[in-house]
Amino acid sequence: MTAPQPIAELRGVTFGYGVGRPVLEGVDLSIEPDDLLGIIGPNGSGKTTLLRLLLGLVEPQRGTIRLFGQPPVRARRRVGYVPQHARVDATVPATALDVVVMGRLRLSPWGPGFGARHRQAAAAALERVGVAKLAHSTLADMSGGERQRVLIARAIAGETELLLLDEPTTGVDFHAEQELIDLLLELNQEIPIVMVSHDVALVSAHLKHVACVSRNVTLHPAHSITPERLAELYAGPTAVVDHHRGGSR
Repeated sequence: MTAPQPIAELRGVTFGYGVGRPVLEGVDLSIEPDDLLGIIGPNGSGKTTLLRLLLGLVEPQRGTIRLFGQPPVRARRRVGYVPQHARVDATVPATALDVVVMGRLRLSPWGPGFGARHRQAAAAALERVGVAKLAHSTLADMSGGERQRVLIARAIAGETELLLLDEPTTGVDFHAEQELIDLLLELNQEIPIVMVSHDVALVSAHLKHVACVSRNVTLHPAHSITPERLAELYAGPTAVVDHHRGGSR
């Protein structure tokens, strides 16, 4: 049986902002159709830039990127994205359903004029992430974990084939963090997921693979991430909180 083709491939990718040392250099990376990939690395190492390259928001200065066999800018419509630190304006009276239906924008021939079919799909996405009861609540009235679920619902409402998340557990409490990870594990039964995270132990305990970013990228099975590998990546000893035992290692 022929092995499935990667949904995303980066080959020899180099990118930098302006003059000086590139943020990413010579990056080779493949994302498989069933992957649950964590991206870790020191601050400023290029983690978010890697997502921006996959989304086609920036183009590599050298190398090639293919997403579903196409340049990212042409395949972007097939990708759902939850950005880092999404801001919520408490003065905007948008409900969760209003927010999620915007994820259907690319599928609506009338632009932001959404019909019943799109609102039903948005309601189904809220149900899928476990917050259907909040459909008519505003984001300003929700907890951090609930807001993240709504934003994930918006990302998947548009018939997403790949989900990208930039530090989705930042700003949520431990209980909400565990629930978000459980949700991502469920969604991964249907779609591949790539998640940037600063929480090394969370990534190594729950995800399938880990891409360690420090200008270059190295890919590892998540269970193989050791304190020694982290010390090499972060240029010094690193304490890792054990999410199962509540201690560190």
